[in-house]
Amino acid sequence: MNKSTANSIKILFAVFVLAGLYYASVYSYLLFHTLVELFVIAVAISIFLIVLNVRRLVENDYFIFIGIAFAFIGIIDLLHTLAYKGMNIFYGYSANLPTQLWIIWQYLYAGSMLLAPFFIFRKNNFGVIFSVFFVGVGLSIIAVFSGYFPDCFIEGSGLTPFKKISEILTSFMLILAIILHWKVKQHFIRVIFIQLVVSILMSIIAKLFFIFYINVYGISNLIGHYFMLISFYIIYDIFVAAVISNPLEFLFIELKIMAKHLRTEKNQLEKMVKERTVELEHANKQLQREISERKKAQTLLLNTHEALKHSYAQLEEFTHIVSHDLREPLRGIYNLTRIFVDDYSQKLSDEHKSIFDIILRQCRRQEHQILLLQKYSSVGQLDLYLEETDIHAVVQEMIQLLKSTKHYDTVDFCIHNSLPTVRCDKERAADVFQNLILNAIKYNNKTNKKVEIGYHNQYLIKQFYVKDNGIGIDPKYHQEIFRMFYRLHNHDEYGGGLGAGLAITKKIIEQHGGKIWINSTPDEGTEFIFNFGK
Repeated sequence: MNKSTANSIKILFAVFVLAGLYYASVYSYLLFHTLVELFVIAVAISIFLIVLNVRRLVENDYFIFIGIAFAFIGIIDLLHTLAYKGMNIFYGYSANLPTQLWIIWQYLYAGSMLLAPFFIFRKNNFGVIFSVFFVGVGLSIIAVFSGYFPDCFIEGSGLTPFKKISEILTSFMLILAIILHWKVKQHFIRVIFIQLVVSILMSIIAKLFFIFYINVYGISNLIGHYFMLISFYIIYDIFVAAVISNPLEFLFIELKIMAKHLRTEKNQLEKMVKERTVELEHANKQLQREISERKKAQTLLLNTHEALKHSYAQLEEFTHIVSHDLREPLRGIYNLTRIFVDDYSQKLSDEHKSIFDIILRQCRRQEHQILLLQKYSSVGQLDLYLEETDIHAVVQEMIQLLKSTKHYDTVDFCIHNSLPTVRCDKERAADVFQNLILNAIKYNNKTNKKVEIGYHNQYLIKQFYVKDNGIGIDPKYHQEIFRMFYRLHNHDEYGGGLGAGLAITKKIIEQHGGKIWINSTPDEGTEFIFNFGK
């Protein structure tokens, strides 16, 4: 028998069944209702039995979820059929009882179709899903028979607002179910997907007729059952007839789906590979250009480095020569002035003596500046001798030396905590702490001078600080004070000086790969924070 003949026979059989059901409804609507509902129950239970026996052979939990849901749909529909008006099985109940069970049936069906797409290729526990349905449906049945479920049908007036709203709500749930199925349609064989959508649409149409009936035996109820019958016949064709006629094809249906999905993924992957190949070719050309440019830059950098080394050596030689050549005439001026003052001191007036004294002081100051400039220049030229240095011992020794000097014996020195050991040049590190501590003492107008030295870890870097309660520094000068020969005060204020200590300190710290900065407020003190690099 060819496919066309088989389809013709199916259509003739369907017409015969529908006509037979119509005549059954004319003879006895109760008979018509019972036959339709028994078919629905049979389909639902058959799907569950199939799932129960093949659940270990399939990975697609969509099929398993549907099977469990339809088992309870069948149970609720059986109770609905037995409770229908005229069956006289449940005494003491009106037509409200089967209508309430029908609404539970509809919520269960619509909810199951809505949730089913989420179970595609998602492994879940059969027992857990079954238990959830069992508890939910069981509580619903108890609520109906104990009178706690809302009324759905009242004799004489027909359907209640709750029933009508429930039909509309479940219709929207089924529409949403179609949308969700559409989003995962690639996981279905095309024919099965179309059948599922048509089945759900038939259920929605059936619900439209179930909204408006006044009499449970009325024409609206009759037409609604016809569409429900068609809906479940399609479900039967998908889940039951397919298994009976070709079980192997059904069991391996997910392999077909996966093969289809893999073909789609393969095409997408090939497209992505082609696009990526073009991108890589472009990137490769770009990389070749960058490599060529980098080689040119490295060559230029090497040449520049050699030129810089040569310039640095020349600068060092120039600094040494200049400092030597400047100091020689300066010494000559100083010595000649000193001799002249000594020889003619009796003949010089006080005004002249004062002028010559200024000349001598300026000579000494200028020579000191030259020596500091030479020292500042040498900081970056001499190699560091790096070793593990006990900073605590270095600072303690320095404080002991300062306390032994009468000028500093009243200063309150405080090492806040035990200072750590760091890798640095010990002599240069000592110069840093000495410059900062002397600076803290020098620029302090308080009666009780305090200097605090400490450290703390910051992102695995040991940061030291030297803090005082002195005159403080205005924030606008926080960067300026590290310039060579820069002073915020007159040369004679706060013990005088040439403004080179902080510049040399900063250069030593930077030579170690570290940083130094300042926190200070005028009249509240100053805190220098620094580190010797990682």
